Amino acid sequence: KMANFASIKNLLPAHMKRLLAIATLFIMSVSYSLAQSVSLGIRVPDIHLDSELGKELEMATKDYVYLVFVHSESSPSIALVESLSGIDEPLMHNLDVVLVTPEDIADNATIVERFADGRFPIAYDIEHRTFRNFGISYVPFGVIYDAKRKRALWFGSTLPFDDSALMHKIGN
Repeated sequence: KMANFASIKNLLPAHMKRLLAIATLFIMSVSYSLAQSVSLGIRVPDIHLDSELGKELEMATKDYVYLVFVHSESSPSIALVESLSGIDEPLMHNLDVVLVTPEDIADNATIVERFADGRFPIAYDIEHRTFRNFGISYVPFGVIYDAKRKRALWFGSTLPFDDSALMHKIGN
């Protein structure tokens, strides 16, 4: 006959119960942290991109980076990129906007044609690692982070795009 959990729990000494409780809490916290790819105020996940700003965007020169995860065959992504072209110039002095796509760099001509503006650099996700690291499952999706401290300030669906909300996110 199989003993139920309550009877097993009564057989364990007090120090074993504490150890079991600590182990359970540790496992739960680790699994939660793995499930949360981006959290406000926490360092952003690793970035592995092929872009003109370097593999980890280390050549970003402004105070903030706005990663916009897109796909050239997604009409919401195309509409978002068109609306991003309307970002006020004063805001652009503090913000590097980078379009991140999981598409192959070999398709560059097609991708550039679909995102015809050319105002923002297009970064190609190396082996889809950045999409995976950030937990991106749908596009468009955006993440704004502090370029120096690499801390997330905002993330979420980028539609509808609102210039004033963006200014609020980066403290302007």
